[in-house]
Amino acid sequence: MDSKTHSKPAGMSPETSADISKNSHSTGGLVFCGATIWDWVGRKSSTNSKTMDFGSHEFPAPHIYGAAAYINVVDVFSHCTSAHAVIIDDQGAAYTFGRNQNGQLGDGTTTSRSDPFRINIKGETFVKAAVGKAHTLLVTASGRVYAAGENKVQQCGVKAGVDIKTFVQVTAIKGQHAVDVACGLDFSLAITEDGTLFAWGSPQYGQLGDGKDHSYISGTSRMIYDPQMPKPITKLEDKKIVAIACGTNHSLALDDQGAVYSWGCGGYGRLGLPDSPPKDIFVPTEVPGFKDRNNMVKKIACGTTSCMAIDGRNALYLWGKWKQSGDGGQGTPWLYPKHYPGLSGWEVWEISAGGSTLFALAGESTVSWGQNAYHGELGHGPNAPRSCVNADIVKGMEGISCKKVSCGLGFTLMVADKSSKPFADLPAIGELITTSPFAEVSTPAATKKVAAGTKAKAPAAKGKRKTSDEPGKDAADALVADAELTTKPKKGRKINS
Repeated sequence: MDSKTHSKPAGMSPETSADISKNSHSTGGLVFCGATIWDWVGRKSSTNSKTMDFGSHEFPAPHIYGAAAYINVVDVFSHCTSAHAVIIDDQGAAYTFGRNQNGQLGDGTTTSRSDPFRINIKGETFVKAAVGKAHTLLVTASGRVYAAGENKVQQCGVKAGVDIKTFVQVTAIKGQHAVDVACGLDFSLAITEDGTLFAWGSPQYGQLGDGKDHSYISGTSRMIYDPQMPKPITKLEDKKIVAIACGTNHSLALDDQGAVYSWGCGGYGRLGLPDSPPKDIFVPTEVPGFKDRNNMVKKIACGTTSCMAIDGRNALYLWGKWKQSGDGGQGTPWLYPKHYPGLSGWEVWEISAGGSTLFALAGESTVSWGQNAYHGELGHGPNAPRSCVNADIVKGMEGISCKKVSCGLGFTLMVADKSSKPFADLPAIGELITTSPFAEVSTPAATKKVAAGTKAKAPAAKGKRKTSDEPGKDAADALVADAELTTKPKKGRKINS
């Protein structure tokens, strides 16, 4: 892709930021765009290949997430395969919300929820989190790792292959001081204080980095991939790993010298390695192109079939299949890291990739692009196309200082400065809950009414029959009763969403 065919986002001009990390550790409010029917998001109709119509449960412009309005958010975590998320606040409390089919919210149930649930582990505060398709990891200030959710292939780091509905400690790395975690579809990574990298879960594509896929033929002639418990990745034992990221079935690591390593599923060139054709790689291999001092990477992220990186000049690089068609798409993926021309001249300082979206915080703007973002997760508004091939400003976030962004499956979460008037003017999803429902005193949670809303209804598929992975009527009714999220405009202000 060249600059002639990929112009700068409309209304954008290069700007510099005096301190690109100025927002890294401050708090904000949770801003949301995308779909809120957690048990359906990312799933398809039984009668055709199109996703279902979510109607009033889609928010294609940025909205304040009313159920979390009382939380001073420091960080938020989701994943390109995930319909759930984790919030960490300024007191070190962790909250989960979203899909809960396998107990991944850790609330002891399998009922999805839209109101954040605060995780209570005695004596622990939380500093990091990660989520996969159906499991969740939390890192405490004391360096412990806790897991909940699906554990069919030991992605929770626990031997018993049953779902875990409340958080349990990953004892296989007990004694190690963990500082960060990452999740793929059904595998997990963790970094310790000394830069050692651990991996566990499904080894099918070599994403655990131990040189094997641990496959064997069963008695019924089926190929089996033996799940793995946490163990260090020896290939990186002489490196100090400082950051990690996972796509669906591939892994990425960054060391303290700015070198990037990739391994796992290699389809569409997502590993950025000089293999033709691309192939699966079972051990961490350095990604070429980041040797020069100015090109040393300082931040990484993974999408479903792609990778993102920010180099020492705050330039954005992409590789793999990061859109559906055209240059960078299925037919012509980027087989090695390329500078992304759509943000040339901009200081990019935060990145995230979802199921079909890419987000960047660049200068003072929030920017997004992607194809087939069916649920409005790009945040460009109700009248904008659901595909945006070129990076463009999220206009609803202009004038609002965005501090963090995390893309999920069919939705996007942003942490934004609550002090500005543009933030206060954002529409809200549901009521603005201004007092924590988890307060010690046994009084009802205080709420600030935004407006009366109508009872939510479950979305109808185009076709009457349900697919085998859709929730049954009881689950759907429980979900709607638990979280009636509708757009409720502030008085005197029309919301076009």
